[in-house]
This record gives sequence, structure tokens and C-alpha cells, in this order.
Amino acid sequence: MTRIIGLILLFLIGNGSAISQELNATVQVLHPSIQTSNQELFPNLKKAIENVVNYTVWTGETFEIEERIRCSFVLTINAASGNNYSGSLQVNYSRPIYNSSYDSPVLNYIDNDITFNYIENQPLEYVENQHESNLTSILSFYSFLVIALDKDTYLLEGGEMYYTKAQNVVSMAQSDGSAKGWKSFDGSKNRFWLIDNLMNSGFSDIRSCYYNYHLNGLDRMWNEDNQTAAKGVINQSLMDLKTIYEKRPNAFILQIFFDAKSDEIVNIFKSGPSMDTKQLVTVLKLIDSGRSSKYEGINR
Repeated sequence: MTRIIGLILLFLIGNGSAISQELNATVQVLHPSIQTSNQELFPNLKKAIENVVNYTVWTGETFEIEERIRCSFVLTINAASGNNYSGSLQVNYSRPIYNSSYDSPVLNYIDNDITFNYIENQPLEYVENQHESNLTSILSFYSFLVIALDKDTYLLEGGEMYYTKAQNVVSMAQSDGSAKGWKSFDGSKNRFWLIDNLMNSGFSDIRSCYYNYHLNGLDRMWNEDNQTAAKGVINQSLMDLKTIYEKRPNAFILQIFFDAKSDEIVNIFKSGPSMDTKQLVTVLKLIDSGRSSKYEGINR
């Protein structure tokens, strides 16, 4: 049914309709060490991934074509045995900033627990409350995650419904005993812990940070008269992340946040109106200690 809906929507889009799905994802399938006599296998897998990500109805909301959320999925296949494959998936999402050509990185994550079975020309299809296949569940999880993060940057805790849907995907996928990344004991940094951290009420400052940093910070930077106040909001939203560190120093969500944001943070505070950043740099070096030397550049 989802596939049929997607084909109908493709027809409508081609005929000038404003109806479109939520995601506008570019997809790559890389297989640097995998040789196959079937030259269509990986291109067909790429098309199958594009279909499930871009033409599934994830929210039921109406998105204009230009409003679709731009993101990317890069699947790298490192091993293959019959119809079974394993590798990694890199998911990137950047949010457009108001009145500018700049896109702010929000998610830049590589999931190394990718295993799946794929039979050529067998469609991938998301069905709510079901675990159709491990690849479909992985793609569904990250599709909901991107949508939820996008919502959080525009409305305080606006992504709640879609984090819940992502968590439901995790719950359904736990029935697959052979698939890694869905359970708490599969490791300390996986899909289970990513959504757990985002929905943990004790870590609510990360959700507030996504909102204030983008909507009340970056979105106001276009006006020079607002830049000092906007940088102050970004400064405070980052300072507030210390509460998460104090509760759980190795919280996975802090790594996720700073993997995407560290370069941008340095650029924000090195340029534009000057402000006292000594306290901010101290906090950044504490909660993201692996990049301490990078943050020292803010005060130079």
C-alpha cells in the first residue's frame, strides 16, 4: 500500500501538484570491496531505499515540495554472503537558516551496526507496528529521527510524536534476535540509546537547546541588530547542556550533538559581535573534552 501511495504521489508531483512527502533524501549505496556479476543489484537497492525514505507517508502532514526536509543516507556495504549484507549507514541532516543560504548541521551520524537481507526487486515497505525487515526498520528509524529533530528546531519539543514513532520502531525491531543496535545490551552507543537519550526527561535540555540554538539563535543572525542577542541565546543553550553532563558524563546524545555542531559553534563565536566566551569555552571543554583544542580557538 505504501508503495502504491508513493507511485501516486510521484504522478501528482510530476503534474505540478503541491503534494509531496516529508523527506527529500539523497541516497548512495557504496560497495568498495564487493564485486558482483549483477550490475543492477546495487542500483536497484539504491532505488528501493529512495522509495521507502522519500515516498512513505511518515507524518500525514502536507508538505510543499520546497518544504521537504533535505537529508542524506549513505549506505556502505563491506561484506556480503548470498542475500545477506553488512556495513555502515551515514545519516546527515542540515536545517536551513532563515533568510540565508546557510544550512546548519544537526545530525551527522555513522551507524556501524548495519546488517540486512535484500532480495533484488523485493520492495522495502514500512508498516506501522511491524518489523518487516531489518533494513526497513533502520531506514524508518532514521527517517522519523530526522523529522523529529527538524520539528524540535522550530517548536519547543515539537518532535515528540516522531521520537515516539522512532522508539516504537526500536521496540518492534527487538524481536529480531539476529539484528544488532536495537537493544540496550548491544552497546552503549546505538539506536536504542540514541532515542532513549532524546526521550529521557532528565535530558530535556538537549531538546531546548535544539530549539533555542536554531529558532531563537541562528534564525535571528541575519539581522545585524539582533546578532549580539542571538549569540547570547546560543551561548546559554550550550551552557545548559552541562546539566546533562552532570547527570551522565558519557551521555550518547552529547556526542551526537557535538559531532554535528562543534565546527559551527567555533565559527559562530569567532565571528560577528564580540562577547565574553571564557565561561562557555570552559563548559565546552568539559562536556566535549575530545575537542578541547578546537574550542580554545574561540578565545583567540
